[in-house]
Amino acid sequence: MDRSRPVRPVTLTGSEITHVATLAVNALRGLDIRCILVGGAACSAFGSSRVARNVDIVVLSTDVGREEIKQRMAARDSSFFLASPENPHAAYKVLWYDIPPTAVPRSRHLPPIIRPCRVNILAPGVMNIPDVPQGCAAEIRGLPLMPLIPLLMLRLQDWTEHRKLGVGSRRSFQQGNDDFLTIGDLLDIGVRRGYTLDACRAWLPVSLLETAEQQIPTYNNYHPMKAGHWQRLGFSAASAQGWLPNGVFSAAQTSQMFESLAKMNI
Repeated sequence: MDRSRPVRPVTLTGSEITHVATLAVNALRGLDIRCILVGGAACSAFGSSRVARNVDIVVLSTDVGREEIKQRMAARDSSFFLASPENPHAAYKVLWYDIPPTAVPRSRHLPPIIRPCRVNILAPGVMNIPDVPQGCAAEIRGLPLMPLIPLLMLRLQDWTEHRKLGVGSRRSFQQGNDDFLTIGDLLDIGVRRGYTLDACRAWLPVSLLETAEQQIPTYNNYHPMKAGHWQRLGFSAASAQGWLPNGVFSAAQTSQMFESLAKMNI
């Protein structure tokens, strides 16, 4: 189905996001397309407490274009549908999934609500997303996931972008806040489970590694207590340090740090 008007997103539960992610993975597998989850859905599967807003999924090792993949998914399952994006001049369609209404209606006079979930089809190379080799994906509850270390770096990249845009956008500010908290979750999970950068360094894009090393010090400016986590995961000591080489913060730096954290409701 193709809907000409943009669809308005709604707030979904974690179980709803997992449900749609599972159906999207199964649909792509049915089309013989290897895929892997990234974004908030993958972070939640690893154990992050933040709930994803949509499902981000990367298609791997395929010559089929992303727009054709969306069309094939919509043709395979009528609950997937295409809709126009908010930008009327965009040359692409947005893939959505209609979550079936709950069994209990809102009232005897109003029908149950159909809840749409956006499904973003991505490809390696876009936004430094790595092309994960066969056998290197993580798997939790049957879902193929981007390994935690590159997932962490992609989240750091998102946080940096949302932090820049958040100055004039309440939505970007909130997304940046969610990114910040999710990064902290992933750092804790990575250290606790013993993940290391060396396990995936060989196939990671150089651009992703370099970007992460540049962005880690800024994250530590806001959350210096996590600096040691980056080191334990295998990132360079120079990038993992706080604001000052010896790890000591000046009074002005400490004041600025806590002011920033207060603005982010941390």
